[in-house]
Amino acid sequence: MLQSGRRGILQRFGLVLAFLGTVLVAAIAGAGGRIAMQQPQACPRLGAVPAGDPVVFLTEPEIRLGGRVCVAIDRLQFFGRERAELKQAQDRVDEAQRQLDAVPQGTSTTSARTNLTQASNARDALPGERTLVVFLDDVRVPGHGFTIAVQPPRGEGEWASAEFPLESTADASSADGANWRRILGGPKEGGTREVRVGVAVSAADGAAPVRARARQPATFRVYEPGWLVAGGLGIFFLAAGIGMAGWYTGLLRDSGATSRFSLGRVQMAWWLVLIIGGFLFIWLLSGQWRGVVTTGAMALIGISATTGVAARLVDDPPSDAESENFWLDIVSDGQNPALHRLQLIAWTILLGGIFVWTVIWTFAFPDFDANLLLLVGIVGGTYLGFKFREPDAPGSSPPDRGA
Repeated sequence: MLQSGRRGILQRFGLVLAFLGTVLVAAIAGAGGRIAMQQPQACPRLGAVPAGDPVVFLTEPEIRLGGRVCVAIDRLQFFGRERAELKQAQDRVDEAQRQLDAVPQGTSTTSARTNLTQASNARDALPGERTLVVFLDDVRVPGHGFTIAVQPPRGEGEWASAEFPLESTADASSADGANWRRILGGPKEGGTREVRVGVAVSAADGAAPVRARARQPATFRVYEPGWLVAGGLGIFFLAAGIGMAGWYTGLLRDSGATSRFSLGRVQMAWWLVLIIGGFLFIWLLSGQWRGVVTTGAMALIGISATTGVAARLVDDPPSDAESENFWLDIVSDGQNPALHRLQLIAWTILLGGIFVWTVIWTFAFPDFDANLLLLVGIVGGTYLGFKFREPDAPGSSPPDRGA
């Protein structure tokens, strides 16, 4: 009776942990959404001209997703090519005007006027402003860019201040989503990483080479350590709640709350926690939620689910043999450690490690190739094939041991 009461308390505690984890993750998601919707403050204006004759200068050194890049650009240096084109076009207009003025009286001026009109039209066709795009570590930042006049307007200096919004992309499968993963991924210290900011003139085909880079790197704040810890705790509480529910109930066992642990069900729970945790990690930090789950990840979930269902069919009716301990239950066939079970466990742990490392490092689910998925299928099929002859399988000998 005492043991039953203790088990009931732990069951309820597991449910409470799972509930707390869900609430904590939901609260962080809501707070993250409110922060992302807040309009950032205006970029600071350039004060004193920086030393060293830079072309691009960062007026705010720290940037973050949902914020903006604040830059000041020396138009006289940055737009040297465009200014030269404007000067050449104006020189042609001036030359055509001189030729028109030099036409003797009484002589037809049609040709000279035509030349002047063509030169004037060619000059006027040159845009007086350009759309600029931003690069972080030579990766183009998704967005429409910002526009700056090539010639400083009257009353303004040669430096032009501008801001470029850093807006997240919901679709992870898009080119913009891939660019954001390249920018956000990589090593980080305290939630930040240094990036080089470059500016280019937008091209019609999208192939805009970086024209100038800021000399000082920008500090990209990928995440707030406190928020990451809170989110990690939420996912941990959720996983711990599922684990405790499986430990003190029949959720991960063959039948009742004291029967042997089922390897097939444990494997399904393993991938459940990793997929949910990885999805929340990517969504909360990058804002991407469409296209996050790859075909390889879905195939892996399908293989593990099929293995679990088939193992359950093999165990029909399920065994009610008492549990020895978690490890012996999943690695043993009921009498001795089994190689086919060890093989399935080893590949599950290995692929789980690859999954976690890829999600944290690249902000993307790994897309396991066909050969690796085929190998996982073969391992699962081998496990099921040997399971038919395990001592606890129906019709095998001796019975009375769980799977």
